[in-house]
Amino acid sequence: MGRLMAAGVWMLATAIVSLHPAPLWADTVDEATREMLSAGYSLLYADVSGLQKAHAGLILKQESDTTEAVVGDMVSYLKVLEGELRGLAGAGIRIDLNPLPEAERRTQALAARDRILSFAPVIGRAGEDFERTLLLTLAAGLNQLRHMALVLEGAEAPGERKQLMDRAATRLQDLQSGMEKVLNERFYTVNANAS
Repeated sequence: MGRLMAAGVWMLATAIVSLHPAPLWADTVDEATREMLSAGYSLLYADVSGLQKAHAGLILKQESDTTEAVVGDMVSYLKVLEGELRGLAGAGIRIDLNPLPEAERRTQALAARDRILSFAPVIGRAGEDFERTLLLTLAAGLNQLRHMALVLEGAEAPGERKQLMDRAATRLQDLQSGMEKVLNERFYTVNANAS
């Protein structure tokens, strides 16, 4: 009778555990993966924050309605994503790391400075040249963010963060496609995305 009762309790406990998912880090993600995820989320957070704030300095430039619409959509979504990433902080995830080597940080800062100067009022690009360069730059940034989201989604254990990264990758692809559509319609004579 004791063995039968023990077996019943074991089966009940197993059934209850199967109804409640394991904690996100429970034996499914090793320490190296956890560190990689924190580094990745930190990079994603920094890039999302930077890219969505990049448009703030461009308000003085005159953009066409189509460019303003796709850039506005991007900024709106990146603000939402930034908040969602901020909400991930804690519970084994950090978004405040700076995992890049010093030489890479300096390289990125120098490239960003040069790009910002090329957009500066009066001395920077203007008109269609400005819009084309802006859309190309932002589309490339969205592509980078999308690929980071895909990497993080692939490394994540099943759960909310994995779903968030899947949704983010899809939305970032949509935003990138919107910018590429404007580029194709306004600036290219041949569809750059044709297979």
